[in-house]
Amino acid sequence: MQDPAAAAVPVDVRVRFAHASVQTVAGDCGADLIHIKGPSVDPETNPGRRSGTDADVLVRPQHVPALVEGLAEAGWVRWANFDEGSRFEHAASFHHQQFGMLDVHQNFPGLHNAPRENFEELWRGRRWVEIAGVDCAVPDRLSERLILLLHAARTSPGHVDVTNHWDRLDQDERDRLDRLAESLGATVGLALATGRADAVAGHREVALWKEYGEGERLEEWLARWRAAPSARARFALLVRAPRVNRFALAERLGRQPTRAEVRREWWHRTRLGLTSVGQGLPGPLRRGSR
Repeated sequence: MQDPAAAAVPVDVRVRFAHASVQTVAGDCGADLIHIKGPSVDPETNPGRRSGTDADVLVRPQHVPALVEGLAEAGWVRWANFDEGSRFEHAASFHHQQFGMLDVHQNFPGLHNAPRENFEELWRGRRWVEIAGVDCAVPDRLSERLILLLHAARTSPGHVDVTNHWDRLDQDERDRLDRLAESLGATVGLALATGRADAVAGHREVALWKEYGEGERLEEWLARWRAAPSARARFALLVRAPRVNRFALAERLGRQPTRAEVRREWWHRTRLGLTSVGQGLPGPLRRGSR
């Protein structure tokens, strides 16, 4: 799965090279992308934040196909598609033998309702930083705060990003963040990240966010069903529900799964799903069974 020589390289170094690689690919194919999290963040406003183990980029949605094609030509192998690993269908995962993992975001949870407009807003305010010798576009500092807080909303309580980007801010700075979140349609995610769930109680997205931190696999899909904006979106969910997350299966097997193994996993998930629905018990589909 990984070049033995690359395994000897520190993870944070490989992540930096992953950012540089995807930026080079984007330049070659004309794709606009913004580097998020990891080495792209401002170190002065992120004390105590750990380095990640993969690279993350947010791509102009119209440019995703060109970037995906360019990544394949550059030796990146797609492990999971956009609709396989996330209830927000926001990112596809790629692996490179030398550089490790890369998440390509076509939107970002909390910014997912109007991805094209939101990307354009972030792109207008972009800054440039050098990562592994390559100039990379990153969000302006206020947008960076918002993105990190939205990420914190789907992780554990007490996340360092909440401390850095909310608890330590004065009221004027918090008001600016709230206004930015409102303009980008990210009010729900920001409220949940910052302990203000009461302010968005009853919103259809709340259950979807809640399922990140708790709940059963069946409950997750029910939350996705409730949050779906149309009958067409709900039909698509029914089709995708038993699909196999190839990235998770590869992690479990320690290698890329064969087609036969993916088919067996699909049938296994389908049988468990039917059993759970029939019995009204979500137990067989707990997260650990993914």
